[in-house]
Amino acid sequence: MASATVPPQKSGRRLLYLYGSATQIELKSYLETVSIDDAAQKAQILVGWREATKVFKEIMTNETGVPETISCSSLAAADLVRAAEFMSTEQF
Repeated sequence: MASATVPPQKSGRRLLYLYGSATQIELKSYLETVSIDDAAQKAQILVGWREATKVFKEIMTNETGVPETISCSSLAAADLVRAAEFMSTEQF
């Protein structure tokens, strides 16, 4: 499977975009309103986005129907207590 990389930011941290599923207008809007990157960095991000959309389309095509093949089972009693704790938090 191919992978797309996000250019490192000035801070050294990598900004995580939902690249592949974002539309070009969403990305450009984000870059213009939120990003502090210079024009060259924004251009690199757009190049990375173009590659990521290709990968995203491949995944959507090649993995159609895969989620329906995943089975699940009930949680054990001890795990239900922990799950209830997670679900009671604001982040959930």
